[in-house]
Amino acid sequence: MDQDRFGRLTRAIGQATSRRAALGAVVAAAAAAVPGLAAAAPAPAGNIIPGCRLAGQRCRKKENCCTGKCKGDRCACVNKGGSCLVTLAPGLPPAPVHANCCSNRCDNSGKCH
Repeated sequence: MDQDRFGRLTRAIGQATSRRAALGAVVAAAAAAVPGLAAAAPAPAGNIIPGCRLAGQRCRKKENCCTGKCKGDRCACVNKGGSCLVTLAPGLPPAPVHANCCSNRCDNSGKCH
């Protein structure tokens, strides 16, 4: 990563108003660092994970949510012991996403605390 991109990344993380916004900046930087990844899986506006919505975001059916849980019109979080793994892009292994857990804590094995 060159100095300019690193500078933009650190500014984006530093200016983030929430943990989700900071995570979004990190995921966007990771996608940009892998050749062809950003073009293969563009994220919809407001989402940090391509193709699904995080807990608290609007949904119409459970398939819209990263957690697979849509209650009312909002994606629901995953309780303790549930899976918080999300496939970030085709061809990549699933990654733990803290924002999917009600506790906002996901361990490396992909389980919510």
